[in-house]
Amino acid sequence: MRRTLLVSVIAVAAVGLSGCAPAETDADSTPPPTEIGSSQPADPTETATPEPIPGDLDGNGVLSAWEKEQLKKAAPRDYTMSDGSVVEVDPTQPLPEPVKQDIAAKIRPVSQWPKDTIEQEDKQILELRRILNEIEGVTGKKILIVVPSSGGQYGTMKSGEKSYTGISASTDKSAVVREAQEYARNGNYELIVF
Repeated sequence: MRRTLLVSVIAVAAVGLSGCAPAETDADSTPPPTEIGSSQPADPTETATPEPIPGDLDGNGVLSAWEKEQLKKAAPRDYTMSDGSVVEVDPTQPLPEPVKQDIAAKIRPVSQWPKDTIEQEDKQILELRRILNEIEGVTGKKILIVVPSSGGQYGTMKSGEKSYTGISASTDKSAVVREAQEYARNGNYELIVF
């Protein structure tokens, strides 16, 4: 009986192993090797490189709220001139000369207000800040101005949360303008001189 069992196990094993042997194939039915650039399907483990998204500064394939805000800040916008005409302004480029002249026309009257008292000077400073910040909001450009100050001096003021530039007022207009030009260049401000 042992012998019959042993023969049966060997027979079953032989039949089972025969399924592991390669089948005989016709030499003509072997597929040719895959060539580079062939139309064979891609490796399923490969992933396609996503197209870059404009404004995706960290390259993660998704625009964050901050990245969307940066795109909006850099987007061209319309500036309405005092005469009602509209000029497109690109915040990444210098302001067109007609726009600078229009801005100067809005600032000039305020810059010429009397400054005989501290109250008058404070009122003028507040109004100039309001105008500069409004212009920055509309154009997307930071603005720096050189204006006549009290006592025959020239001073500077900029748009933004703080209007102080650190440039000393002086009766030497050209010296103030030189410092303002450097400040504007380093801080990406649009400079308007009165």
